[in-house]
Amino acid sequence: MNRTSYSIAATVAALIASHGVQADVPANSAYNTDPVNEYVQDDTSQGIGNLNTVLCVIGGMSAGDMVNTGPYIALIDMNKCNGKGSGSSSTVCTSA
Repeated sequence: MNRTSYSIAATVAALIASHGVQADVPANSAYNTDPVNEYVQDDTSQGIGNLNTVLCVIGGMSAGDMVNTGPYIALIDMNKCNGKGSGSSSTVCTSA
């Protein structure tokens, strides 16, 4: 094949690929009438929730606020870290 044949073949392939098959879905089809079920909870949610809890606890330690002040005790409110969707790291820290 010569260069012209390759360019024509490439153009035809691009045109075929760009034209998707479109069909009208009937209004009474199962695609339109079946109920939709959405689930927010899945297998990855627990792993991500555990990671969020660990990051909340680390953030609750407020280590940056206690640099060069000696040992301290971080009181972390686990209710704020375990709350669904909160991710809050508001905690009380006291120095020892």
